[in-house]
Formats: sequence, C-alpha cells, structure tokens
Amino acid sequence: MLAAASFVVAVTLATWGQVGMLLAAAVLGCLLVRARTSCCVLLAASLAGGCIGSAWLQQALSARVPVQAADRSVSATGVIVSLPRRLDGFPGGADGWRFDLQLQAPLPSLPAVRRLRVSWYPAQAQRPCMGQSLAVQLRLRPPRGPLNPYAADRARNLLARGVDGYARVEALQGAPQVACNDRRQRLSERLRNTLGQGVAAALVPALVVGDRRFLDEQHWQVLRRTGTVHLVAISGLHVSLVAWLVWWLARWLLALPAAFSAGRHDAAVLALVPASLMALGYAWLAGFSAPTLRALVMALLVFALRASGWRLSVGRILALALALLLALQPGLSLMPGFWLSVLAVALLGLLAGLPRPLLQGHALMTLGVGLVAGAWFAHWSLSALLVNLVMVPLFAVLVIPLALSGSLLPGADALLHLCAWILDGLWPALQAAARLPGLPLPVSQLVMLALLAAAVLAVRPGLPGARWLLPLAALLLVPTLHQRPETGQFDLLAFDVGQGQSVAIRTRNTLLLYDTGPDGALAARQLLPWLLRQPQGERMLVVSHGDSDHAGGVARLVPALSFRWKLSGQPQRLPGFSACRRGQRWQHDGVVFSVLWPPVDRHMATANNNSCVLRVSNGDFSVVLSGDIEKPVEYWLLENGLAPADVVTVPHHGSRSSSSFAGIRRLQPRYALVSAGWKNRFSHPAPSVVARWQSFGADVVNTAVAGAIHIDASGVLTRWRQAHVYPWRQGAPVVE
Repeated sequence: MLAAASFVVAVTLATWGQVGMLLAAAVLGCLLVRARTSCCVLLAASLAGGCIGSAWLQQALSARVPVQAADRSVSATGVIVSLPRRLDGFPGGADGWRFDLQLQAPLPSLPAVRRLRVSWYPAQAQRPCMGQSLAVQLRLRPPRGPLNPYAADRARNLLARGVDGYARVEALQGAPQVACNDRRQRLSERLRNTLGQGVAAALVPALVVGDRRFLDEQHWQVLRRTGTVHLVAISGLHVSLVAWLVWWLARWLLALPAAFSAGRHDAAVLALVPASLMALGYAWLAGFSAPTLRALVMALLVFALRASGWRLSVGRILALALALLLALQPGLSLMPGFWLSVLAVALLGLLAGLPRPLLQGHALMTLGVGLVAGAWFAHWSLSALLVNLVMVPLFAVLVIPLALSGSLLPGADALLHLCAWILDGLWPALQAAARLPGLPLPVSQLVMLALLAAAVLAVRPGLPGARWLLPLAALLLVPTLHQRPETGQFDLLAFDVGQGQSVAIRTRNTLLLYDTGPDGALAARQLLPWLLRQPQGERMLVVSHGDSDHAGGVARLVPALSFRWKLSGQPQRLPGFSACRRGQRWQHDGVVFSVLWPPVDRHMATANNNSCVLRVSNGDFSVVLSGDIEKPVEYWLLENGLAPADVVTVPHHGSRSSSSFAGIRRLQPRYALVSAGWKNRFSHPAPSVVARWQSFGADVVNTAVAGAIHIDASGVLTRWRQAHVYPWRQGAPVVE
C-alpha cells in the first residue's frame, strides 16, 4: 500500500511539473515508515511514478500546437472521435459543429500533433458524426484559454484529455469517407427522437451513453446548485449499480447449477463474470470517458480481489486502483473530477464499522465532497443533503434501470416513457431547490481542508480530535480581513474574457462590476467563481454600453448575483438598467465614483460613443474605465476637465479609432490595461496605439497575454499568467 501511495504521489507531482519534489517525497516516505519497511521499495515506486508522469507530461507538451503556429493553414485527414456538439451564433449566421479529430497522418510541419478540437461551420446543411473520416483544410490555434482566479483552466483540461490544440475547418478536400454508423450516436439520437424535447430527452442520453450535448446552461445550473451533477455523469454510482444488479441476479440464477456441479463452484464468484462483462459493456457504451474508466477499473479490481479470496481494506484497494489508473493514464491527475472520485471513496472508507453507515455516509458525502466540489465549481448548499437523500435512491432503483432497460431491450419504449415521466416530475422540485441560497464558499484551499476535516470529525467520532473545536470551524467561513481593502482604499481586477471586457473594483464593503464579458457561458465559467467568493455585501453593476462584447454576460450574472443597482450608457438595450449620466457621483468606504460621460443632453450615433465612462478615486490613486469611446468623445472630455489617472482601461480594446495623443498626454497613466482576445480577428490592440501609450510612459498590459490583471490598493500590478506558472501555461509570449 505504501509503495502504491508513493507511486501515486510521484505521478501526480511529476504530472503537475514538480519533478524536483519527487526525491523529497520518497525520502519523506522512508522516514515516516517503520525501519523494517523497505525504503528501496518506496524509492523505486516513487522513481517509477516520477518517470511515468514526467515522460507523459513531456510527450503531451511536445505534441501541442505551438504559439508560433497560430493561424497556420494545413491540410489534414482524420477521424471524428467525439460526439459532435452543435455551435450557434457564428458571425456569418450559420450553425456549426465542434468535435475532436484524431489525425490519421502526421501534419507536415507538426508531426507530434495527434488530436485537435475542431470547429466546423459548413456552407451547406452537412452534419458530421462520430466515426467519419474527413480530409480538410484547417487553420490551427494553440490550446489556450482565458485565465482567471478560481476559474477553470482550459489549457490544463485540454492537456489532460489529450487534445493538442484547436482548429477551424476552412474547406473540405473531399466528401466524408464513412457514413454515420457510430452506435453511441445512433442510440443517443433514437432516445432523443423517442422522448421528444422535454427534460428527459436531455437527461436520458447522458445516463445511457454519456451524451450530454443536449444539456444546456439552465440544466447545468440546476444540477450544480442542487449537487446532483454526479447523477447525470456515468461514473462510479452508475457502473457500480449496474454491475451489482447483474451480479445479484446472476448469483441467484447460477446458485442451483453451481450447487450440483462437480467442482461445487461458488455462485457468488461465478456471478462476477457477467457482472464484469456488464460493467465493461456499460463503460464501452459511454465511450470509456474519464469518469467511466475510473469506475470500471475500481469495479474490476474489486471483482478480481473477491474472486482471488484476498481481503484488503478500502485504503489498500484505493491505493492500488489509483496506481493502476495513473500508470495507464497519468493525465487523470490533472482532472478535478478524478480527485473528487478519490475523495468520495476515501470518505466512504472512513465509515467502516459505524452503526448507521448509509445515513452517515450520505451526510459525509454531501458535506465533504459537496464542499470540495463547491469550492471548485462555485456553489455549495446544504439543500444538496436533502436533495441527494431523495434523488440517489430514486436514480439507483428506478431511473437508471428503466433508462438502460428501455434503451437496450427491443420493444421496451414504454420503460423509456416511464423513466421520462419520473424525470419530468422530479425536475420542478430540483428547480425549486436550486433557488435556495447557497452557503459562503471557502476563501482558500486551507479553509476548504479545515472544513473538510471538521465534516469528517462530525460524522466519525472515533477519529482523534477535540469535538468541541468543531464549532470553531464555522468561523473559517467568515472571510478574512486581509482579503478586503482597508477603508479609503480599493483594488482592481481586469478579467481575461477574450475579445470583450469585464473589470471589478472592490472597496472595503462594496464591489462594482464594470461590464460582463462577451457571453453568458463564459461569464458563468470565468467570472462567477471569483465573484461568488467576494465578501463585499453590496454589489453594483455598470455596463458601459449594449454591445455583446461588454454586455454578453448580463443575462447570466444578474440572476446569479444580487446587484443593488444597475447602470448603463445604453439602458434602452438592457432591460432593468438605469441611465448612466455625467454628474452622477457616489461614495463608498472613502472611495469616490464619478460618471464622466455621457452627458444628459448628448446622444451619439454609435453604440461605442455612448459608453459609460467611470472614474474611481480615493484622492491618492485613481482609475478611469473608458468602455469603447472613440476620439470625438476623448476630445470632449479634454475640453471638460479630464484629469490624470494612475490606471486607464484602453478605449475600444486598443482600436485605432481611440487613444488620441491629446487624451493620453492628459491622462499620463502608470498602467494602460487592454482587454482583448488573443490573436483576435480585429488585430486589437493596434501596434501604433500600443506604441503611443508607451511613448507617454505607460506600462501597457494586455489580458490576452497576461491573463487576469490585478492591481492592489498600493498600485502593485500582478499578471495572473506569469504569477501562476504551470507547464501547460508555458510557451505563451511574456513580452507585451
């Protein structure tokens, strides 16, 4: 067990790029065990794990599309190896598709690249499907994504899944060579057609074949807020349930033949064979996704130990399973879901010998795993305790058996409709539970671990620790004082939202969000995780104008957060917003907020020039948030008392239509912040504009290169991408 644990630690550290810690981990492991335990075994396991993890990491990093190859056009042939997902909203107006393409031949200039995530907007009504072989002209993009505090790291997720980069289909070089014959896709579409357009039509394909393409953002929001995401992912619950049901049925069917056989075979052992085959078949049906693979390996390991007669503790089984999984697929250590599964099994192992293991296990799983999942996915609620208490048995006893039986048995559509009736009836209750308020999120990893330990101690009385200390753990939910600016001070965070803008200003007790990024899905993934963790009780929202790159996230953020009031330079385009007009002024915690533009009597023809321009100052430090204003507005502001500022958001993402010499000369900022998409189609910021700001002494910082940009109350600037370096984030240019 110690050797397996050392192997797991070594693979994890090496995969995350911490190879230098391997020897220290091995030595520490030797020091912590008794003398008769072989240190050589631990050292060998650590070195083997380190070598496997390091080799995988180096191979995966070398296969990525490099930054230098961005926008390179290449010819490629490949096979679609994922279920194509529909894309909407392409600028040309056509719908598109996204899928993973496994290359059949090396690219001439990039021989290591093997798998690309491809976007295709066909000119005609063409529909790709899994298994098709395509010959295409592709335009490459490196595996980059926005980088913000607490948000998902897209580059890490792509690396873990073996995706080497992005690409967009420019042209087909021949008709698809294989018709749509993938069993998973055919079954998923049959389920969709049978069930219609209700909630069940989106949930049942996810339960049966792992096809979650039909779950939209509203579905995911309800599932996240009720802690039931695990119910629609084919994971340990589903695979274990199916395997157990087959084993239980096969044991009784084989009991009589086994009793009269010559060898007196044990029916319980013989039943492990069909149970293993069923688990393997279910995993194949789900496409051997990462959660399914974890559950399959764990189930097969338990079956093998049961058949051999070995009796191992849960901890030993978990260590062996982890070692096997990471040896086969080291990239699993980069997936949060992998560690959530490990945590779930480890917590269940702590319940051995308790008088009420089911009830206590449910409470510990909901509190412990729910806490960690909430810290990672930005929502944690005690309502999940009651919801899962009802939903898990219902899914185990009714929903999953009905969905699988109705899908796989011929002529069993009635079972599918019964399953749909149950799901459609449960969904309104889930929606109601999702509207309940959540608990405060942990403000740091240390707080999360402390609360997790408190949850374990509350359920497992036999573990060491003073029980009277448990109430003190609740104090850890109170945000620490150092996370808030002092009275009279404020800080700034410019989010990395691609070709859009979003900036947060925090004072001691208030938070002002200026713009919401280009779309709701991105706002939910990149902005909400940080916003929900902020201790400031009062929130305000200012949207500079109604264009989608600044207002795209409004529909997602407004229902999720409580804003005291909402202002915009174009309130007519944003229902529920009030007009942002020059002369408006308010003060919070000694910090003054002043609207500089637009005046009450002035309306501009273009949306950009109606942007709400806001100045934030405490007397010693000032920021100007400029939206998308252009030179005519800049000249007007110069004539009407525009004052210098320490920080300025560069107008219109650095377009040539803005940033006049006169305006820059008057502002004289220390920092000029550009919010733009990496390699965006508008070529923002224009090189001449960057040079203009620099010529007046400004440090021009671009979110496309720096990631999120934080400026603290003392004026110290932090580039998120350079301050939080991991191997998969390297290779990006650091010179702006």
